Amino acid sequence: MPRKQRIDLAGYHHVINRGVNHSKVFMEDEDYETLLFLFK
Repeated sequence: MPRKQRIDLAGYHHVINRGVNHSKVFMEDEDYETLLFLFK
């Protein structure tokens, strides 16, 4: 069964960060905070 169509709203993006086999992507809180800063 195919997936549902994504909602396309101007200016909104959904970002998923997932490691291989659901492993952690960020080892330190600072790494996560840096990513959020870059997204701003």
